Amino acid sequence: MRNSHERPERRLMSVLWAMASRKLSSVNLNQLVALDALLAEGSVTRAAQQIGVSQSALSHTLSGLRDLFGDPLLTRGREGMVLSARAEQLSGPLRRALMDLELLLERDPSFDPLTTQREFRLATVDFIAARVATQLLPAFAKLAPQARLTVRPLSFPSLIESLECGDLDAVIGPRFAPGASVEQEAWREEDFVCVVRADHPGIGTELDLKTYVALDHLLISPTGSGTGWVDQALAERDLARRVIFRAPSFLMAPIIVANSDLVLTAPHSAVELFVQALDLRRLTPPIELAPLSLVLSWHRRSTDDAGQKWFRDLLTAAA
Repeated sequence: MRNSHERPERRLMSVLWAMASRKLSSVNLNQLVALDALLAEGSVTRAAQQIGVSQSALSHTLSGLRDLFGDPLLTRGREGMVLSARAEQLSGPLRRALMDLELLLERDPSFDPLTTQREFRLATVDFIAARVATQLLPAFAKLAPQARLTVRPLSFPSLIESLECGDLDAVIGPRFAPGASVEQEAWREEDFVCVVRADHPGIGTELDLKTYVALDHLLISPTGSGTGWVDQALAERDLARRVIFRAPSFLMAPIIVANSDLVLTAPHSAVELFVQALDLRRLTPPIELAPLSLVLSWHRRSTDDAGQKWFRDLLTAAA
């Protein structure tokens, strides 16, 4: 007999749980994994390859998912499959739920790098990627020979979402507002330097501010627009420089400088490998620039995960 003194909120929770249980009983985990692949790839063919099933089997699964959600989910468009509004809403929460479940099943205090087959995913800028890779690849080869490392470019609007849904394990870059779900710790600081070609005709033994402002500059801008830290510092003195070339990559910038009269102002690590190889001159900026503070960021859910902690320790050592 039901307890007549049962609180209303408890009865409501019981009803909601019963409803959720009936809904979950009509779904198996393989369907959700398939849906996640379909939403990520936007293609039945690629999603089938990703999860290791035939295209016809995945098409059948998609048909069942459409019945389950009462929505087409993906429809054919001019350039492939197009996600419906409902599918767009499902994408993020579904990936986060599957990631939480995966961590729940994989969480193991006896994580062994020698046997793990995990893929560790890092987002950072190109010069940091080059620095980190030169140290992590030998470490992976020795300590985790079956693990994989993927490095992706920074994309600030989606960093938190990518960490939340498990697309990224860690981020190294300038500090950003992390929100409640993301942890951050200082990684390293980078001083700025100026580099020019060794026989630059407009620069003597030192670079003064008047000469610096008068010269033509190269700016690293992944978007091809905007200003940088140097421009902000100059603006505080009512000064401006002439940026005539914007490059999307730190690693390509020294090559351009070596073959032009442009001045590049960049973090030290972005140019240190090229100074001797490309016969560049390294000079002290004639304006005070605060060091670039780089932080290591990760999602709070992975703080205690043994594998993730091992990966973060390697990244910290690489600093």
